[in-house]
Amino acid sequence: MGAKLQAPGRDSHLTRGPGRLRQIPASRNFNPPVFPEYNPSVMGNDSENLRLLDLLREKVLLARRSHRELEREMKLGHGTIGNLFRGKTELRLRHVAMFGRALGFDPVELLLEAYGVYRPDPPPPPGLVLTREELRTLVQETVRDAVREELDRYRS
Repeated sequence: MGAKLQAPGRDSHLTRGPGRLRQIPASRNFNPPVFPEYNPSVMGNDSENLRLLDLLREKVLLARRSHRELEREMKLGHGTIGNLFRGKTELRLRHVAMFGRALGFDPVELLLEAYGVYRPDPPPPPGLVLTREELRTLVQETVRDAVREELDRYRS
């Protein structure tokens, strides 16, 4: 009997006969094991990943651009964006970066928002924060000065 060799295609095997190779179809009853807890081709359904997809979907909707138009600009195949949003294609960092370039947003900020990490705004310099009363006085003085300048211009 000849030794079996794995063929390049997944549905057939090659056997060695006397001086030639012949193709034998793979068994129709062969079912490879399925591991639902790990499928590298499909993005997980954890809340952070879903939040990131929702934020990306929102950015696309706000840009009012079609999926196909974005796919052409991002050099992606037809249907890739739809598959990303449906979870059939794994979302990768390069996709987020490509969306950022195409739609004009910072991918880092989007990731920080999606994963619940917020950078606090830097505190304002001292003396910049005014109380309500200080602001009211400043606005009154500014308006008063502007009115005086206008009146002086018309009097002259």
